[in-house]
Amino acid sequence: MPIDDAGRLKLPAAARKKIDLEDEAKFIGRGDKFHILKPQDEAAADDRIDKLITALGQDNEFFHPLALAGRSRQSEA
Repeated sequence: MPIDDAGRLKLPAAARKKIDLEDEAKFIGRGDKFHILKPQDEAAADDRIDKLITALGQDNEFFHPLALAGRSRQSEA
């Protein structure tokens, strides 16, 4: 992906068309991976994450998702 003089990614027209982007996009990520969202889809993505965290924490108000870091699936069985 080309980068302009201001350090912005320039998403090619074919890629914008493929993911149905118009004027603006929201890039959300960390490290070397990111998601490209339409600005209006960001709230829906946040809601899905909130629901996942609630389900993982089983409604424990003190649950933090990082508590699962490093645990293997075998230790959960």
